[in-house]
Amino acid sequence: MEILARNHRTSRGEVDLVCRDGDVICFVEVRTKRSEEMGTPEESIGRRKARRVVAAATDWAVRHGGLERPMRFDVVAIVLGDGPPVVRHHRNAFDAEGAAG
Repeated sequence: MEILARNHRTSRGEVDLVCRDGDVICFVEVRTKRSEEMGTPEESIGRRKARRVVAAATDWAVRHGGLERPMRFDVVAIVLGDGPPVVRHHRNAFDAEGAAG
């Protein structure tokens, strides 16, 4: 994947990474935790956060002509812990319709 933008912010939300994966524009939320004792990084993304990512993604797509291209919302979860970091990439972690409900 090629990174197109980092930390795109609007008054309605933020998206950590905007990437291109072939013809698909990927909007990536990155979550990091030191441990999973209080839940996984993925679990910290609720509907409200997903809506804010979708809002920022829509803003980016409008500004950069990306509305005509397929879009995907991914999550990268990182657990730092005591050993080497654990990184999990979830493709299609949520969609605009699910986030809106």
